[in-house]
Amino acid sequence: MAKTKLKILIIESDLVFRRSLYKVLSKNDYTVFVAANDTEARELCEQMQFHLVIIDIRYSSTFDIECLRHLRVLHPDSKVIIISTFRRREFEKNFLTTDFDSYLMKPVKRVELLKTVRQTLLPFSTV
Repeated sequence: MAKTKLKILIIESDLVFRRSLYKVLSKNDYTVFVAANDTEARELCEQMQFHLVIIDIRYSSTFDIECLRHLRVLHPDSKVIIISTFRRREFEKNFLTTDFDSYLMKPVKRVELLKTVRQTLLPFSTV
């Protein structure tokens, strides 16, 4: 019996970075979907369940945090990796949230991304 590929949603407004994340993850045997904004992300989340959501949180964007909260309501079991230009403590202080599973600071290196994704998805890989 074939193993089901784990589904990942990338929410990233920057086209180049979004494509880069997509390429790295899809080449590593994940089923990857992309959203350029919170509207696209919400539509995808209403259509299907993702094992992992990778979301870029920008400095001035409350939309990103609202999108994360909406995702948590729809799919509380989905894992979340935040990507941001903030340091982790600064991020938690500014956005008053710790509702995520892993955190990466931009710029993200390929090796670091894959390691973090694998660790975050570990509970799903044993199912």
